[in-house]
Amino acid sequence: MMLMLLGRRQEVCDSLKLPLEEVELSMGMSTDFEHAIEVGATNVRVGSIIFGNREYPNSAANTPNPSPSPSPAHSPEKTSKVVCEEAAKKMHHLTV
Repeated sequence: MMLMLLGRRQEVCDSLKLPLEEVELSMGMSTDFEHAIEVGATNVRVGSIIFGNREYPNSAANTPNPSPSPSPAHSPEKTSKVVCEEAAKKMHHLTV
C-alpha cells in the first residue's frame, strides 16, 4: 500500500510539474511508523504511542464502574508519564 502511495505521489508531481519535495506524503501510524518513514513518508500519525489508545464514550470498556475506587497506580498523571516514557523508548532512534 505504501509503495502504491509513493507511485501516486510521483504521478501527481509529474503531471503537475511539482518538485517531489514539495508534496507531502502522509502515511503510517503508531503501529507501522518506522516502515512508513523508511519508504518515504513525510508525515506519520503516532498519537497512540504518545497518548495511549483512544477511549470511545459508548464502548463497553468505558462503562462506569458502579463503585469506582481509583488507585494511585492508575492516576492520569501516572498513566501519562508511563505513556510518554514508552513512546520515548520507541522513538528514541528517530531524527528529524
